[in-house]
Amino acid sequence: MDIRRIEYFISVAETLNFSEAAKKLHISHQALSRQIQILEQETGVRLLERTTTRVALTEVGQKVYDLYVPVLESMHKAQMELREFIRYKKNTLRVGYFDTLSYPRIVAPLLRYIRSVVPDITITVRAMFIDTERAALMADELDMVVSIITNPEEWEKMEYLTLTREEAVILVSENHPWSKKTTVTAQDMMKETMIEYDRANPEFSVFMPQIKAGMRMRVPNLETYMARVDQGDVFGVVGLGYSRREGGYRTIPLPEEYRCKIPVICAFKKLHPMADILRNLKNVTIQM
Repeated sequence: MDIRRIEYFISVAETLNFSEAAKKLHISHQALSRQIQILEQETGVRLLERTTTRVALTEVGQKVYDLYVPVLESMHKAQMELREFIRYKKNTLRVGYFDTLSYPRIVAPLLRYIRSVVPDITITVRAMFIDTERAALMADELDMVVSIITNPEEWEKMEYLTLTREEAVILVSENHPWSKKTTVTAQDMMKETMIEYDRANPEFSVFMPQIKAGMRMRVPNLETYMARVDQGDVFGVVGLGYSRREGGYRTIPLPEEYRCKIPVICAFKKLHPMADILRNLKNVTIQM
């Protein structure tokens, strides 16, 4: 049954007057009468007893009224909650970003653009691990993620756009013997220890060059990684947008045979109320 016809029927049942119900519904008396007739044809029984002087509910008509009044009330409540939810989603943005990316150079320009389009928006930001942020987005704990792409298939349920492709570079501290160098060779790298952040996602290595180092050291978290880099006895390979290069760190281009590009992306749900605005982030200039 068409829910609109149910609403028409309930209005007639509450007023027991076609003219009054038609006026309340902003339709003609004739159109209302026709919709009730169609509803009765669909149910296969008469719902109203009509004479020239009165309108009354039949037994089935009363049952239809009793059954559908709470249904319509629930639907109207749901519609109000949905409108409120959409309003909230359009005015609140929960952002997660991969914690190795530079907030001021990569994330902040994106948020400035969003605020320029939606001035009264409330934005919350969280620095996160790469796998955690993807899971939070899928669980609707985040609205938008800024990350590096490790495996396109992992984002197939989301919409994502490539913001830039950051060059992979060598990262050393100012205490490392290479800190004054502007270039290093593959042979140089074979004499030193390379440190790697042991992420849960094995696909991450797809976007890292297959470097031949003297030794490889794997550490469980970013804090340990940076502490070892600080000591000056290891080198890392990171994207040029890596946040920790601000400060006492140096970046050096990789040798030609090891060079690669790492896509930096913005991901969100395809049906998010702000999707049209988020799609324009691909035009925002970010600094690498």
